[in-house]
Amino acid sequence: MIAIMHHGEILAADFTIRPSIAISEEYSDNIDQEPDKRSAFTTKVMPGVAARYRAPLWDWRFNYGFEYRYYTEEKRAADGGMDRHDYRHVLNARGLIRIIDNLFYLEVSDVYKRTDLNVVRASGDPQFNDDPESEADQDGSDMEPLVEEIAGDDVRDRDSSDRNIFTISPYFAFQPTARTSLRTGYRYSNTWYKEDIAKNSQSHTVFADGSYQLTYKLALTSGYSMVVEYFDGHDDQDREYRQNVYVGTRYVFSPSTRAFGRVGTTWRDRTGRENTSDLFWSAGLSHAMGRYVATLGTTVRYVDDPIRDTTRKETVIGAGLARQYDRGAVNLFASYSEFEDPKETKYATGLTVGHALTQRLSANTGLIAQRRKNQHQIRIDEWRAFFGLRYLLTRDLVASLKYQYTDSSSQDPLSRDNFQENRVVLELRLHF
Repeated sequence: MIAIMHHGEILAADFTIRPSIAISEEYSDNIDQEPDKRSAFTTKVMPGVAARYRAPLWDWRFNYGFEYRYYTEEKRAADGGMDRHDYRHVLNARGLIRIIDNLFYLEVSDVYKRTDLNVVRASGDPQFNDDPESEADQDGSDMEPLVEEIAGDDVRDRDSSDRNIFTISPYFAFQPTARTSLRTGYRYSNTWYKEDIAKNSQSHTVFADGSYQLTYKLALTSGYSMVVEYFDGHDDQDREYRQNVYVGTRYVFSPSTRAFGRVGTTWRDRTGRENTSDLFWSAGLSHAMGRYVATLGTTVRYVDDPIRDTTRKETVIGAGLARQYDRGAVNLFASYSEFEDPKETKYATGLTVGHALTQRLSANTGLIAQRRKNQHQIRIDEWRAFFGLRYLLTRDLVASLKYQYTDSSSQDPLSRDNFQENRVVLELRLHF
C-alpha cells in the first residue's frame, strides 16, 4: 500500500506486481498442422509480468508475456519460411486518468498479440453486453500473466500476424440529472500488422452517446460517431469516412432476467469504392434459473477482412447455457455466423467442463466442433477435444499437463485443411 498526495489530502493507492516464469515441453505429431505430418518437440520459455496500480487520480493495468520457442525440427513460420526459433509477445496495457473527477477523463490502451487473419475461422460468439458505453475490462482484477494466454493459444501460423492496437481517448462523462448519463470525446487508434498481407491504419473518431433511465426497469440509449480512417499512410490515397448512429434500450424483467436491443446505421465513403449505408443491430436475453444461466444473442456487425482488404457484413446468432457448482462449472454453447461478399458460413458448438478434484488438483475438458463453408461451398469440418490437469505444488508453483486432439477435414482433397494432430504439453510455472 502506497500513500499519495491528491488535492492536499493523503489518499491510499494500491500497487501490485506479480512476475512469473514458465518452462514447458510440448510434443506434436503434426507440428505444421498440414496433410503431410512432421512430428517435433517444442521447448518454451515464458517469462511474464502483471502489474496493477489504483489511485484516486488514475488506474493502470499492465500485463506482458514473452515466449521463446525452440523446435527440434524446422517449422513453417507465419511469413511462409522455415525456422527452428519463434518469438511471441502478448501485451495488454490499459490506463484511466481522472483529470477532473466525474467530468473529464483520459483513457489509454495498447494491445499486442498474434491474431488470426481469417475472419471466418476467427469469428466468435456474440457477447451479452447491455451497456453500449462499456469498453474492455479496466479494473485489472485478473492478475494472471498473459503469457498463459499464449500457451493456450490456437492461432495457426497460416494466415496469422502479430497485431498492435494503440488507442488514446480524452472524453467528458457526466450526469446532468439523476437519470441521465452523457459521454462525448475524441479517440485516436493506430493498428499495425507485422505481416504485409494486412494494411496498417490510423483512425480519428469524434463520438457522443448517452442513456436515460426512463423507469426502474427500462433505460433508453443512443449515440453518434464520425470516423476518418487512413490506411497505410496518412493521406487521401486510401481513406474512409464513416458516420454511425444508433438507438437502443435495456429492460430488466426481474432480478434474474434482462434484455437489451440496439439498432443503427453506418454510412461509409471510401476512396475508390461505392458509398454504402449499412444497417447493424444487436440484441440479447439473459435468464438465470438457480445456478443455471441461459443467454441468447444475435448481432449484425461489419468486420474488417485484412486478407481481402474489405469490410464484410457478418450476421451472428448464438446461445449458451452455463451451470456453476461448488467445485466447478459446465458451459454449453452454439453459434451460427454468415459472412457476405463473398458468402461464407460457420457453425460452432462446444461443451467445456472445469472441476476441482482436490484443493490442489483441478481438471478441465472439452469438445468443440466447427463446420465452415467457403465461397465455393466447400465444407471444412474441424473437431477439437482437450483434457488438462493442473496441480498446485506450492502456493506459487504450478504444474500442468494438457492433451489436445484436432481433426480437420475438407471436401477439397488438396486443401491444407486436411490434417490431424495430437499434442501433449507439460508445463511448470512459478509466480514470484
